[in-house]
Amino acid sequence: MKKIKRVYALTGEDLTDWILEACENHAIEEPLDFIALLMAESGMQAINIYAERWGHSELNSQAKRAIQNNDLNLLQAIINAAWADISFGAGQQIVLFHYYGDRTKSVENCLAVRERVFSNPKENIDDAAKRFAAYLKSPTYDGSQPNALSAMIHYNAGSDRRGEPGWLKLWQGNIATYQRALKESRRYAWEEGEEVDKDRVARLMDVHYGIIQQLQPVIKEELYKQLFDVMVGVKEEAGLQPKN
Repeated sequence: MKKIKRVYALTGEDLTDWILEACENHAIEEPLDFIALLMAESGMQAINIYAERWGHSELNSQAKRAIQNNDLNLLQAIINAAWADISFGAGQQIVLFHYYGDRTKSVENCLAVRERVFSNPKENIDDAAKRFAAYLKSPTYDGSQPNALSAMIHYNAGSDRRGEPGWLKLWQGNIATYQRALKESRRYAWEEGEEVDKDRVARLMDVHYGIIQQLQPVIKEELYKQLFDVMVGVKEEAGLQPKN
């Protein structure tokens, strides 16, 4: 398996080993292509293992408020309006075709899938790799050799019909996102002899620590400890403090 730079989630978790293991499990030769998929699906700046989509952005906000307020009737109405564009995690597999749950649009099922994905991001990443690997063998619109872009299109749209003008017009925005992600993911390419930019890591960790301190009064003690441990682990990995 090719080496890559460390890949950290938006919330600080080190995803590197999970990504490489998933690629090895499903015979994905280029992990940077798989990283591109996860970036395009969950967050271009950084992979977001807690990403959630309830249709469009306005419904997203409403759904999060409904969950916070435990307003299940409102949430069901949002699900009905957004279906089947409801997905969670780094891989953003939609509930309708999910590996967990009963694939229905009931509040209970959608929340169960959400909880499963957020509590087990490694499983979500592995399933995304399994699907991506299958699409790397799927036919392209023009019969050419399948590649990362065509696999990403299959993953998101369910087919590659770029030869049809109407279909292409509908999906061209998504395709542009996939192309950008393939370029952006190359920042994780391994370079022999590359040194860790300790100053940059230290600055980022100071910002991370400040955010954790602000969150402490409103989050569970266990989650606070997990976030703090992530920060310590990154500093140890970068050589900014001795490993325990």
